[in-house]
Amino acid sequence: MCSFFSLCSLGMAPVIFLSINLSCVCFFLGLYSKNIIDIIIESEKKLKFHANHDPLTELSNRYKMRSILMKMIEEYDESDPIWLAMIDIDKFKTINDTYSHKSGDDVLKALSKIMTDICKGGAVSRWGGEEFIICGKSNIVSPEIIETLRKTIEE
Repeated sequence: MCSFFSLCSLGMAPVIFLSINLSCVCFFLGLYSKNIIDIIIESEKKLKFHANHDPLTELSNRYKMRSILMKMIEEYDESDPIWLAMIDIDKFKTINDTYSHKSGDDVLKALSKIMTDICKGGAVSRWGGEEFIICGKSNIVSPEIIETLRKTIEE
């Protein structure tokens, strides 16, 4: 039977070797654990993003927009009115049928970019299909911006 004391009688070399070996194992175990934790955190961020955003346009999805609206209602102040607009793209099916669904997807992406560029400070969401919801507080984004958006999309 071998014990710590008998190892010491053999000299300090085995003790030093075991200490170095234990230190290396602990170092690599710590490094591995940190990498796994970083991967888990990154995966959680991605999952949260995908749970709250439309995969095509990367706008907020219906679920996220409901949360945004509920928060706006909870924080409602009469001096700062809330506005809400729903945008439905007329005859969008014609684009898909005539030019392909890929072209329709490209149009939705372009429209999403236009909406977010024009409605800075407001919340833009893809509600479903070719329907979008935009909302905001009047002190941040004027409701008149919707007319600008309508004209831009029409062009």
